[in-house]
Amino acid sequence: MKQFFLGVALGTLGTTFLVWVIVDPLTALLETLLPATSRKHRTERLDQAKAEREKRQKDREHLIAEVLANEELDRHRWRELLKPQAEILAGLLTTNSANFVQAERKAADIGVKAWQIGGLVCMHQLRDMAIDLCRQKNGNKAVVDYISFWWEGIGNWRIPSLERMMNL
Repeated sequence: MKQFFLGVALGTLGTTFLVWVIVDPLTALLETLLPATSRKHRTERLDQAKAEREKRQKDREHLIAEVLANEELDRHRWRELLKPQAEILAGLLTTNSANFVQAERKAADIGVKAWQIGGLVCMHQLRDMAIDLCRQKNGNKAVVDYISFWWEGIGNWRIPSLERMMNL
């Protein structure tokens, strides 16, 4: 059995070598030696293949541009839609310890709504908006990111790394 697989592997290697190193260059040489029509057909084939590659590349670039434009449109729409919730969350970030449980529940409700509107990307945008608003209200003081803890488990939200939380 071992000899069989060794033979298959060596046969595959030999065939690959034969095609790439011998057959392909000989075919190209024959095409150049044949009459002009053959060279013309070869050139047309190569040009057509190049045109197809360029078309696929342009299609990909167009698709990426379209996706990015749609994403930016969504972000703008969410910014307007979520502004009131961001203001509420910014207020909840500065709540005192007596109202902390109520603040957590309210923040979780807002997080669920954001998840339903646009998923994880929408939740991140809302969180960033709330933290920025809280910072503006408190004169650019450091802000504790309770939102990440309050939203743990909503959709696929996870608490960010400690390093990211410290860079607020």
